[in-house]
Amino acid sequence: MMTLSEENNEQIKTTLNDLTAGIDESNALSTFGDFLLYRGEYKNVVRYCKKIEQQLPEGHPDLAEIYNHWGSVYFHWGEYDKALRCYLFAINFLHCLPPQFVKDEVEAMTYSNIGRVYETQQNFPEATNYYILAFRVYRQLSNKEKQLLRLYSRIALAMRFHDPKYAKDCIDKARTLINDKYPTYHSSYAWFLLSEALLQPIRTNDDKAAAENKLKNVDMKFADCLHWDHPDMILVHRTIGDLYRSIGQYQKAQEYYKKSHEVSKQIFHEIIDRIISLHLSNDDNTPQEIEYFLSHGYQLRQFIRLKSISLSCLRSQQTLDQIMVECSYLPCLIHLTLTDSHVSMSGNDAQRLFNHIWSLSKLTYCHLDNCFVDENYFPNPTVISTSLKRLNIRNMTCSLSTLTRLCQHTPYLRYISIMFYDDSDQLESLLPILSITRLNIYFESSMTMLQHLLQNMPNLYHLTIETSYFLLNGNQWKEMINKYLLKLKILQFKVSALAIGEDGENQFNEILDSFRTKFWIDEHQWFIQCHLLCQDKPSRRYYIDVFTLPYAFKDFPDVTNCVLSKSTYLYDNQYLTCDHVTNLYYKSSHFTISILSHVRFCNIQSLSLSLPFHELFLSIVCRLDRLTSLTISIGNNQNFNYIQSQLQLLLDRAVHLHSLRCLNWPLSSRHILLMEITSASVRRLDLQGYNFDNQLYGFDEEQCIQLSHSPLGIQCETLLITVKNRRNILYIVNNMSNLQALNIQCLDDNWTDENNLTSPIDDELLEWLRQQLPSTCTIMRDTFHLHNIPLWIR
Repeated sequence: MMTLSEENNEQIKTTLNDLTAGIDESNALSTFGDFLLYRGEYKNVVRYCKKIEQQLPEGHPDLAEIYNHWGSVYFHWGEYDKALRCYLFAINFLHCLPPQFVKDEVEAMTYSNIGRVYETQQNFPEATNYYILAFRVYRQLSNKEKQLLRLYSRIALAMRFHDPKYAKDCIDKARTLINDKYPTYHSSYAWFLLSEALLQPIRTNDDKAAAENKLKNVDMKFADCLHWDHPDMILVHRTIGDLYRSIGQYQKAQEYYKKSHEVSKQIFHEIIDRIISLHLSNDDNTPQEIEYFLSHGYQLRQFIRLKSISLSCLRSQQTLDQIMVECSYLPCLIHLTLTDSHVSMSGNDAQRLFNHIWSLSKLTYCHLDNCFVDENYFPNPTVISTSLKRLNIRNMTCSLSTLTRLCQHTPYLRYISIMFYDDSDQLESLLPILSITRLNIYFESSMTMLQHLLQNMPNLYHLTIETSYFLLNGNQWKEMINKYLLKLKILQFKVSALAIGEDGENQFNEILDSFRTKFWIDEHQWFIQCHLLCQDKPSRRYYIDVFTLPYAFKDFPDVTNCVLSKSTYLYDNQYLTCDHVTNLYYKSSHFTISILSHVRFCNIQSLSLSLPFHELFLSIVCRLDRLTSLTISIGNNQNFNYIQSQLQLLLDRAVHLHSLRCLNWPLSSRHILLMEITSASVRRLDLQGYNFDNQLYGFDEEQCIQLSHSPLGIQCETLLITVKNRRNILYIVNNMSNLQALNIQCLDDNWTDENNLTSPIDDELLEWLRQQLPSTCTIMRDTFHLHNIPLWIR
């Protein structure tokens, strides 16, 4: 590829002059942007877009094209969220223009680009919606057969699981369009052939032979239309490989996966010095991705402009040490995240890790969560960081002494989020911590310890605290704030399930009244909500939840047995809207009483739900379009048909749902229910769980066959399942054609908790699987959950 130099490049001048002839400068530059996109000169697309934006007046119609160009650059760089923002800005901008200034081609192109992003993110319902909008515009224009054919193919691909009949209709219409007036030498025709191959039924040997012939034709057509390293060839080769795997041609599948990797590698090398953010994970979707990445010779020091790196589900200390050494060569690194890793290491090794982090010269933000098997390894660096300003440390508890040392070695720290536990009666002397202006703390200690801590943070502007150890009433808070926290402007707290004695309602009202003073209502406009909970067995006891409004936490407290709910807010009878709550555990008995029916959850992303649910559920959880993870529990002796209809209703409304987990389902209904329900978006199934008698439930051969033929099983890409014997694993891998990752628990696995992964004892089941499965499968045993065997099917 030719590299575009500065504007004095004679070739560019000639091209720009040719494009400028007969049209105004802004249109010439816009057309030149199309030329640059075609050439792949993405940096210069950005440069020219900025130039046009500066020249155009506010509200000029050509701005829509400029933002489409920007979106295309971000899309090529894999920054899909940024691409989507650009495209959505463009379409909203067009909708604000008078109709006579809207170019139909630009509107249709923008709809199609939005659909392409959603399709890449595997949000097929949204992709289909925008493709259809683009189709409606193109259909009214002349000479747009290529675009219509491409959209027919895209819609068919997006709808093949959700509505196969509709997808087939799209293919039939595309075929008619080709026969009538469409040339067969354009890439849109190749996409049509690929869509047709994907919808080819594969039931008999003749079907498989027909599918193989179609795939050969598809491959030749794309070779004629697109260069080998065109970005679309990544998806093309991957899809052809998946189709070969579905008909049992594993060697052919491996060949096309390798081609897909070669194109990715070529493009990756071209953009490696422009990548600013990198996320690597060994989670259930991509087990061993981090090691796989490193095994291909990539070094982090090659990412010279990398600003942010995120690592999750990393188990190996050796790999973690290797990455940390590489991070020291990154001159622009400012964000580091390490989560859900459970690395087993000694205290001295953890100390060295923290020193590595604190030595990164430009690092300003660090997020650590569930990093070690031993959660007591709270950061205790011995080197001083001159850059760290924000720390988020979860699931690692600190005491007063460890927090003091941490702050001494992080003198520019402004924000810290921690879990604090200290049962000591001794209050150590504490130097004032003047740099911290924002504190987010989960606090497990005494009221005296909290006062001692806060009086040494006089510059706090924003305080967020959770506890279940004690309750400060309104007067106690006022005294402490006026004495120690004179700069405090934002206060958010939550006290959960605190026992308050036998005289529950009177104490409840006294607590509430202490927050109704002038200090709270008039001076600061801080409001609180109280829930009174009553437990009758074995004897009557009262508990209280108290939290500030608006509710500021991700999880909502358990409201089982709530008998009274009041707030200090002036309009106490209005809805309690909990926009910050993203995780919700909802029992069938929750929120059924009138005093809590006014709660509204509009931003739930992860939901645990027991079926059947109460009729108030859909008014309380009033939006499900942001839900990505759903865990379902079903009680014994329930109405099966009613539960099935409720579950299908949930799945129909949760259009972005990606993961479905089945927890505590009756033996008789688990696999049957999966055969009946459908979802256009679910790609991850978690079927590992226990029966009501706390016995691990394993799928047998018949149930595995039923699962593989079910709508959810056919489209499943990540599967977590317990099977009765190892032969079931082979059936699942060979018959679930879209499966990419598998996490197995096998009931005939002989490995025990006493076995050490580093011991000379052979892992018999792993060796057997490696002999039976294709070499493209990566197989290992999880070093933290020893009975789990993740497989990555590549």
